[in-house]
Amino acid sequence: MKRFIFWSIIILVPTIAFAQIDFTRYVIDSTTISRPYGVFAIDLDQDNDIDVYRQ
Repeated sequence: MKRFIFWSIIILVPTIAFAQIDFTRYVIDSTTISRPYGVFAIDLDQDNDIDVYRQ
């Protein structure tokens, strides 16, 4: 059991410590959206990326 805990720590700690999350910044043009009532982030076309929907 001690070996399992030891190897779990040896493998998991570097993986978690060096994990990087990438974000892509997008600017929503306010000239094309005139006074929206609501803005939602949802996957409308089910292609595993987030689409912006305005109401």
